[in-house]
This record gives sequence, structure tokens and C-alpha cells, in this order.
Amino acid sequence: VFPSVKEVTTDMDLLEERLTYLKHFKYLNIMISSDWITKPNIGGAVFVNGQYTYVHKSVESGTRCYEWAVSPKFLVDRTRKYEFSIWILSTGTDIHNYLGFFVYDKMGNHINTGTLRNPYFKWSNNDPPEWVRWNGFILPSTFPSSPSDPNKPQDVPSYLSKGVDWKFPSNAESVAIRFGSCYGDGDNQDISFFALPEINQLNFQL
Repeated sequence: VFPSVKEVTTDMDLLEERLTYLKHFKYLNIMISSDWITKPNIGGAVFVNGQYTYVHKSVESGTRCYEWAVSPKFLVDRTRKYEFSIWILSTGTDIHNYLGFFVYDKMGNHINTGTLRNPYFKWSNNDPPEWVRWNGFILPSTFPSSPSDPNKPQDVPSYLSKGVDWKFPSNAESVAIRFGSCYGDGDNQDISFFALPEINQLNFQL
């Protein structure tokens, strides 16, 4: 039980304790929400980047795909920029770990035109046995398109993102973040962990 706001504001230690509690609760609550389209395979709670959170666990089993999670849908403004991010730790370098998304129209239908059918920011292997933050951007629908793919933007500075970047289609209304693992070597000995999934609207210019 935390003190009242009046009491907390007179003691900076108690204020910091309460803010830390609320910060941790945010991430714990997100991962166990009942609203996920595909619920995470909860693999315990850990400290990641100063946060206390549950993790999604993707356990190698064969050589196909393992446990995946797909978040609830979040409304977006397709005229704004968004960053998607996740923290990943993998016990085996052979597993391919993915960070991706789905885009939906105003009726809630998956927009699957061209490369938006199965889009990812990251799909690589060789992830280290330590926590690394991966991210990617979806840019406004009005952003200039790549000559090779209308769903991807032209000339995003590579230093801003560790992944492949995208742009919203003109009918985008909501998004979901998704993550999981596939294509290990089949020895069934490795696990990838995913933590702190976030979608953030950005104000800075790319």
C-alpha cells in the first residue's frame, strides 16, 4: 500500500518508489493482458533495461516456427511517425528472431497488399546471449516511397533504426506489434526471450 499523493510528494524516496512501482506494473500488465490477438508464452519475470517485466519465451522445437505473440490492435494516425521496438535475448545464434507488425483498416481488416502481407523490421539470427533493443519505424503514408516497394520509405537514415523501415498505407487505422522465432538448427536446446514491446508515436523529424 502506497502513501497518499500528499504524503508522497513530501518524501522524494517514497515518490521514486511509487513511480518505479507504476513503471514496472505497466510492463507486467501489458504482457499478461487478455486482449492480445495471440497471447505471449509467458516465461517468467526479469529485469530488462531497468524495467521489471514478464517475457515472451520462444522455445526451439524442430526447424520451423515456435511460439509467437501478436499484440492487441492500437489506433494510429497514419500522418504521423511511429517507432516499434522490442528487447531480445537468445541462447542460440542459429534461431531467427523476428520483430514485425500488422496494419488494419477502419473495419479491422488486415491490409495485406504486397509486402504488407507479412512485414518485419527484423528477421535475422546470430543474436547474442544478452539483451539487445531492436527497433524499426513506420512513417506517414505521405512519405516518399522507395522506388522498389510502395510500402517502404525512401532514404531513412540507417543510424536511427536497427531494422527495416516501412510506411503506412493510405487506409491504415490501427496496428499490432508481433514477435517470435523460427528456423533453428533442430537440436531443441535454445530459447529466445522477448521483452518490453512498445509502439511510440514520434515527434522528431527523420
